[in-house]
Amino acid sequence: MVDRSASLNRVFRSTAPLWKADADGKQVIKGSLYLLLGNRQRLDESGLQRLEALMQANQTLSTVYTLKEQLQALWSASDEAAMRKALEQWCALARATSITPLHRYAAMLEKHAEGICAYARFKLTTARIEAGNVAIGMIHKRARGLLDQNYFKLKIRQTAVPEPPPRSVSGAVLQCRIMTSINCTRTPSNKADAR
Repeated sequence: MVDRSASLNRVFRSTAPLWKADADGKQVIKGSLYLLLGNRQRLDESGLQRLEALMQANQTLSTVYTLKEQLQALWSASDEAAMRKALEQWCALARATSITPLHRYAAMLEKHAEGICAYARFKLTTARIEAGNVAIGMIHKRARGLLDQNYFKLKIRQTAVPEPPPRSVSGAVLQCRIMTSINCTRTPSNKADAR
């Protein structure tokens, strides 16, 4: 959703010069881009108050922020049809505004609606693929001069398999191991111990 942040950033930057003219506007806008791009749930009390002041001061930013929150709720759709319907409704709302970056963003979402709505079916993002690409890049970087393609593929598979969790040893097994190691290292001092 980098494009969503970029669209919000464009709207913010286009309205910011209007606010910087007076001292009150400067105080409201200072450091507020983080508030707009972040999640509302992660804001503390002072952040929420600043966000509310920002929303009351600028109707355009308020509209964009509200649409951002609605779009974020789209990912919790139960099935693909519900997600597609919610996406179409969101795009209609975005086109109904007079904000050009939102129009472009809605057009981009409509263009990629099939892939976006596939998330409801598979719940898979590209994060794992990107992590795999980074891991392959690191292996390739460490293995400069590696001529064996099969060995390179083996190293990639090795990093793809997660580490097994450490086995927990129960108290009885641990006590048995300790007693066994003590008995093996002790030398019998008399015949009774030897039996």
